[in-house]
Amino acid sequence: MKTLIISVFACLFISLANAQAPVALEPNSSTKYINQKTYLKLSAGVADGWMYYFELDTTPNFNSPFKMVDSILALTSIDWEILQYGFDKTYYWRCRARLSNGYSPYSDTLSFTTQKFLYPYLPASGTAVNDAITFINTDDYGSGLEYIGIFDTTSDFSSAAATSVSGTSTSGSRQFKLDKYPFGSRVYFHAKAYLNYGSKDSTKEYENDYYFDVASNPTLNKPANLSAGIDTQYYYVVNKIGNTTSLVELSEDDETFQNPIIYNGSTGYFKGLKFGATYYWRAKSRYTGIEDSKYSDVWSFSTKYQMTKPIISLPINGQTIKSDSVQVQWLSVSEADYYEIYLDTTSLFLNPTKIISTLESYTIYGLTNGKYHIKIRAVNAYGYSPMSNDILITLDKMESIATPVSNNFEILNTPDSWVILNTANNSIKSATIYDLNGKILQNVLCHNNQIRIEKSNFISGMYIVKLESNEAVFGSKLIKF
Repeated sequence: MKTLIISVFACLFISLANAQAPVALEPNSSTKYINQKTYLKLSAGVADGWMYYFELDTTPNFNSPFKMVDSILALTSIDWEILQYGFDKTYYWRCRARLSNGYSPYSDTLSFTTQKFLYPYLPASGTAVNDAITFINTDDYGSGLEYIGIFDTTSDFSSAAATSVSGTSTSGSRQFKLDKYPFGSRVYFHAKAYLNYGSKDSTKEYENDYYFDVASNPTLNKPANLSAGIDTQYYYVVNKIGNTTSLVELSEDDETFQNPIIYNGSTGYFKGLKFGATYYWRAKSRYTGIEDSKYSDVWSFSTKYQMTKPIISLPINGQTIKSDSVQVQWLSVSEADYYEIYLDTTSLFLNPTKIISTLESYTIYGLTNGKYHIKIRAVNAYGYSPMSNDILITLDKMESIATPVSNNFEILNTPDSWVILNTANNSIKSATIYDLNGKILQNVLCHNNQIRIEKSNFISGMYIVKLESNEAVFGSKLIKF
């Protein structure tokens, strides 16, 4: 029996002696200033290990381990969370596996040191902050702690403007709110956290090298500096400072802003601008409780040049036209890309017909009898000229136009026909119509002492008519529009 017991213990001793130790991975001495909330990791477990025993101490001999934890996770990467252990402290740790018949050897002993300070990380130090209200984010080491941050405009935090605020937990960070520091100021910040483990208190402040700069003024966006051809009403945009309001000043031909027009808001319309003028503008930010920011840079722009209005040369105002068409002519405007002709039956031009022409002449066809008003304006890429003078014409194409041919004949011009009359009781025999090349187009005989030539038989153009009577032969021209 004694021999059997000795044999069992010998086998157990040999088994434990041959057991593999876990391999400790991180954190290690090369990892400086780790976060107070981290993990102990093994790179490999033990084949027969069913639980892992971690020891953590402030000395490398582990005479009084500060934390001892069992983990039932038998994985190649074993994680164990270290809860908050204070700032700027060095810890030693090791691990061994619990086997079915005892424990494996310990892993190598590793060490690490926790952070000294509560580090701000957002925004980065030296950042230009474009807001009157700023939030500083630091690490968060858990609830039940007190987080204090101090803002000041001096790096030694000794001014009367120094402000102490408490940090609030948000999305895994501690956030400190800065409110209403002067525009253009440099603000320094440090924070500390109070951690309590019975008699183990640790309080460390962040070093005084973190700062950010509050924006000193807004910037202008549009209209762009030195832009030309701006409309007399134009949408402006200011890049404002965060949640502040913008005050915009606009001055015509005066970059000293002696009597500016004031606009409130970072966007809006410049209205009532003059044609062909130069304007200067600038902006500043305003926030309740602090002085206004500095002004932005001064930008300038010029409005579009207004073209001269066209002058209509034909038709003449008050003219009566015996046709169903009217030819409109006007003096050229050098800056024009094209022209708009407006035709209406009233001087109010409530429902006008608009005609586009790239030339300085246009014939309007197919009009009925009545009174018509005509106006023209020039157009280019920058806008419109003023309207021309209003021309009033009367179309009366039904009224005959008598064209004496001789003392014995006359030709009446009606909308539908030419009527040749005998005014001296001479016997009219016939009328022959030729084109300008001398080709006979029609021969019309006299009926009831007159000859009627229907215009529908002819296209627009000029024709020659030969009239024959008992006494003589006469010639005249006919024109169809």
